[in-house]
Amino acid sequence: MGRCIPPAGVPPRLLRAAPRSPVGVTGALAALFALAAAPLAAQEVEQGQDLGFRFVDGRCVTADGTEGLNPGHLGPCGGLRRRDLREADLRNIDLSGADLTAARLDRAKLVGARLAATRFESARLTFADLTGAVLSDAHLDRADLSGATLDGADLTGARLYRAVLRGATLRQANLTRADLRSADLRGADMRFVALGATTFRRARFDDHTIFPPELDRERAIREGMVYRP
Repeated sequence: MGRCIPPAGVPPRLLRAAPRSPVGVTGALAALFALAAAPLAAQEVEQGQDLGFRFVDGRCVTADGTEGLNPGHLGPCGGLRRRDLREADLRNIDLSGADLTAARLDRAKLVGARLAATRFESARLTFADLTGAVLSDAHLDRADLSGATLDGADLTGARLYRAVLRGATLRQANLTRADLRSADLRGADMRFVALGATTFRRARFDDHTIFPPELDRERAIREGMVYRP
C-alpha cells in the first residue's frame, strides 16, 4: 500500500490526531478534514511568550514600569498583529491592551471577552460574536465588523472611525463617548443602545438601519450622518 500524504496546510496538531484506522487512507483523510473544520479553542492556539507585561491603568507594563507587549501571547498585552484567529473559541478571554492590528477574527467567539484598549485597527471581525464583550477604549478604526454580534457590549470611549458595521447587531450596547465618524452603519441594528457624547459625523445609514428611540432618522441627519441606500 502507498504512503498516505497529508493535505497541504494541515497543522501538526491535526496530523497527530488523525486516526490510525484499518479503514485506510480515505477514512483517515476524511477525519483530518473534519478536525481542520472545527474551531480552535483558546488552549489550542500557539501561546507565544509571556514576558510579564500586564494591562494596568491603560498601559501595558511590567512590575518595574517598563512598557511593552508579550510577543505572540494570547492574553493581556499580547503582540498579535496579523494573527489568524478565524473561528477561534475565545469566550471570556482577557486580551486587554493586546495588539490585534490587521488580525483575522472572522466568526471568532469572543462572548464576554475583556478587550479594554485592545487594538483592532484594520482587523477583520466579520460575523464574530462579541456579545457582552468589554471593548471600552478599544481601537477599531477601519475594522470590518460586518454581520458581527455586539449585543450588550461595552464600547464606552471606543474608536470606530471608518469601521464597517454593515448588518451588525448592537442591541443594548453602550456607545457612550464612542467615535463612529465615517462608520458604515447600513443595516445595523442599534435598538436600545446607550448614547451620550457619541460622534456619528459622516457615518452612513440606509433604510435597513434600526435606530434607538432617541436617534430617529431626522436627528441622525442633524447629527451629521449621511443617508446612503
